[in-house]
Amino acid sequence: MYMYPTEIGVGYGSPLRPSKRRAFPLVPTS
Repeated sequence: MYMYPTEIGVGYGSPLRPSKRRAFPLVPTS
């Protein structure tokens, strides 16, 4: 699962179509 930084934390899934969003920062994992 790909995670990317956003203004509220990180988005899960795709940068173009996030499936979930977290309110705290995480780092991308491969």
